[in-house]
Amino acid sequence: MSSTSVATTPILRRAAPRLQGATSAIIATVRIGVALPNYGPLASPDVLGRLAALAEARGADGVWVSDHLVAPVGSRSVYPYDRRPDPRPGQLGIIEEFYEALVTLAFLAGQTRRVRLGVSAYVLPCRNPVVTAKQVATLDALSGGRVVLAIGVGWLREEFAALDAPFAGRGQRTDEYLAVCRALWAGGTASHAGPSYRLPPVRTGPRPAQRPHPPIWVAGNSDAALARAARHGDGWHGIDLAPDELTARVTRLTRRLPAVLKFVFVRSIAMST
Repeated sequence: MSSTSVATTPILRRAAPRLQGATSAIIATVRIGVALPNYGPLASPDVLGRLAALAEARGADGVWVSDHLVAPVGSRSVYPYDRRPDPRPGQLGIIEEFYEALVTLAFLAGQTRRVRLGVSAYVLPCRNPVVTAKQVATLDALSGGRVVLAIGVGWLREEFAALDAPFAGRGQRTDEYLAVCRALWAGGTASHAGPSYRLPPVRTGPRPAQRPHPPIWVAGNSDAALARAARHGDGWHGIDLAPDELTARVTRLTRRLPAVLKFVFVRSIAMST
């Protein structure tokens, strides 16, 4: 008998704005999201469509997909959220059959009417930011403003190599690429000049249906991710945290913020197969 970890139950927690510096948060609302299998043996158009429709019918707030583009052969990268006492490079065969995240969400937008459409975590620094901005804006416009974009810096070095994208400096590029996206989503003439990316003056549409843009959640458990969430995010997306670990990070995050914003917790559950 083996166990399969399935990322599930994104939980949105809003706290009162007067909780600055508090060590705990009052949960005002809880919104349940469902992670769908856009990779592995369960991934198929029929399964994805049926599960999304079922989640919507049962009152879920959103449906979520994961993000990878290739499965490197012979990878030596170690998954940063590996809970084993001796983390080691994993077998990546399960992500060989992987439906691209934003295209999958576009498909699911046509299968549903209400649920929000999330990706966690979209690896921003390995993609061209202009293409990302165009795809996200188009998806948000066509879906009636249902996109939630949880971004991450990525961890799979060999995947960056396959995309001819540098692994080093990906945190800085994430910040810059997000700035490029926001400039393009704002409408009018957009430009950007930075150490990682230069965008000459351009104009583009459609704008996202949500203004000024879809919610940006910053994924990751590191201090760098918390700092990025405080600087640039509309929310923080924690991954595979025990309650005491979550509490510690929420405390660190609230110290960086003038007010508590949003906290999202994705927990893995073991399912026997």
